[in-house]
Amino acid sequence: MSRHFEPKKSTVELAPSRIRRDPVSSEKRLSLFNLSARSRGWEMGLAIAGMVVFALALNALWFGVNAFLID
Repeated sequence: MSRHFEPKKSTVELAPSRIRRDPVSSEKRLSLFNLSARSRGWEMGLAIAGMVVFALALNALWFGVNAFLID
């Protein structure tokens, strides 16, 4: 059987952080939530627009190559 794990004392004593932060108000949380909801829709719209532009570019390239090869 194995022995029970007995962690040793750390070699460096950690001191509490000296950085002071103001508490976050509930108004900021609501505004950040609304902002992220708007940005998600904007990001989805940009992604769809990017896919459409990419598909149109591939289509134009395909027609250009075909016109060059067939003509």
